[in-house]
Amino acid sequence: MQSVTEKWKDNQKLPLTSEGFVEITYTINDPNAKANADSSQAHEMITIPGRWNSQLVDETKHEVEPYGTLEHNLWLLDGTKSTVPNNGGVAGYAGYISNLLCDENGNFAINPYVRMSFEKKVPILPGLIITWSSILGEYPTAFRVTSYLNGMLRESMDINDNADIVSTVAFEMVEFDRIDIEVLRWATPHRRARIERIFPGHTKSYTKRNLLKFDSSQSIDLLSSSLPKYEVSFEIDNRDGAFDPLNPDGLSKYMMERQEINTRYGFKLGETTDSIEWMPGGTYYLSDWSAPQNGISASFKARDLFGFLNNKYYKGRFPNELERNGISLYTLALEVLEAANLPQRKTDENGNYKSPWELDVDALSSVSTFAPLPICTFGECLQLIANAACCTIFFNRYGILHIQSVDDRHSLAGGDEKLQITDRYSYTRPEIELTKPIKQIDVSMYSFTMESESKNVYEGTLPLIVGMNEFLLEYSEIAENIEVEGIDGMTLPGVTPDRRFAGITLYTDASKFYAKSCKLVLHCDNTGYYNIKLRGNVRKSSETIITTTTNQPSGEISVLQNVLVTSTRHAKTVGEWMKENLVRRKHLSVDWRADPKLDTGDVIMVGTQQQDMRVTSSTLSFSGAFRGSIKGVES
Repeated sequence: MQSVTEKWKDNQKLPLTSEGFVEITYTINDPNAKANADSSQAHEMITIPGRWNSQLVDETKHEVEPYGTLEHNLWLLDGTKSTVPNNGGVAGYAGYISNLLCDENGNFAINPYVRMSFEKKVPILPGLIITWSSILGEYPTAFRVTSYLNGMLRESMDINDNADIVSTVAFEMVEFDRIDIEVLRWATPHRRARIERIFPGHTKSYTKRNLLKFDSSQSIDLLSSSLPKYEVSFEIDNRDGAFDPLNPDGLSKYMMERQEINTRYGFKLGETTDSIEWMPGGTYYLSDWSAPQNGISASFKARDLFGFLNNKYYKGRFPNELERNGISLYTLALEVLEAANLPQRKTDENGNYKSPWELDVDALSSVSTFAPLPICTFGECLQLIANAACCTIFFNRYGILHIQSVDDRHSLAGGDEKLQITDRYSYTRPEIELTKPIKQIDVSMYSFTMESESKNVYEGTLPLIVGMNEFLLEYSEIAENIEVEGIDGMTLPGVTPDRRFAGITLYTDASKFYAKSCKLVLHCDNTGYYNIKLRGNVRKSSETIITTTTNQPSGEISVLQNVLVTSTRHAKTVGEWMKENLVRRKHLSVDWRADPKLDTGDVIMVGTQQQDMRVTSSTLSFSGAFRGSIKGVES
């Protein structure tokens, strides 16, 4: 449940609420482009210690510390300025401040600049958003933006009539790995050049004025027997052709998956135009878009991070020699998430990239397994881990993925306040459905036995070219102690680095062997097709059923088969957890005048009987007013 003011709560109690709002902010950039800022010592304000360079190119707005830096009208210590700490002291964020001052005309003896270096080549970018000095209200009247690739100049653009503290630079840059921002002339005499924030790309915001349609939906599974799904879809007025694929000046050429879309919801709670109270709606990532040639609108769909977790995960493994008590599910979750290449966020206090997930360390670390993850999607791996740890997967409004155990009484995001949906706020009375009774729960427990004799687990023909070759091979069975038996009929061990097979070198340091697959890195002297055989010790699995009974004299049997459950104690724990949830047979649904502060996973009260209900799915639509539906289970 999102925190709101008393004005918001009072507004929701009215027969008709005040005017509602939805705002969508679409980030147009390259989500894979990571950059850090740098500067020469001649241009950096080196008297202010700190990590300005790692925070400058950022996705967040930092509070800037107003230092007195010996400039015209900036040296008076009248309480409005801070003193720069001595070396070793902790400084507040100041952004970039040039070492040199400009003259009475705003010119510098040496033009200050900031250089952004990208980790890899960026294909295309529509421009930059530069925040100069919002705290002082200052900016350059002229500056230059230049892109480079491998040190060679690509494009350059001079802006000579700037009068904005926040400059949106519409400058298409193609195939580059570095951008320089050079200040040519500052607007205020005898001052240092300042930059508070640089955003590589553009943002576009859409409100109810140009928003034709808006829908969002969320669903979770408390038992993690299916994956959560958070999705938003909307249509915007496209009569100006901004998203027309045939418009050479349009935005369609900059659109790509993983671009971030943020929503927020609000109500006007006063008489003035700035009296809208806003709350975050959600963070999503673009998945689909279309702009019909004969239409007036452009349509978009965006969803949660699981849209990027559809590739297969092949790195399932058995415990190593340091994991005698098994692999903790926390370790497994981290291995999967870190291999998934999810969009990172620069949000921590030092400007470092922060992982977009939060894990219940206690719940996940308390459970271990002796089984490898099967070859399945990244999302399905996380689902198996959450289910085995008795946890639920959900997202918060900032798009952060959570794997967390669920308290019986509280909402997933915390807080004790319960929303009450009475007949006054609902369009229909709550519908109640009873699920079939469950008389017992059968949880499979798995164990593995290694065969003493090694045998072939892979045999095939690989096309090799001259130079380095990399292959991902899947075995016929789960196995350990994998060796390359031979290439092109030769029988040689594959565990010795750089051992050659008829002109082929196996790089064992780069090659990786897992429980059901391996990555082979080979160097070949002659292009051709080569036969290869892999041998290993097969691990056979066996299954034991651990039964948990309920208090129902008759009913259905619920079955759980999760390969990560590898002990009797673990199977009993999972069975009891499932029992606590499955005996709650009463499922409720209601259509209502939606309050956007509600989150999926909240515990609320519904109907005249005030039945406690945990929301498991919700929809929200906006067409001038909020309307929605919710489903849940008794809590």
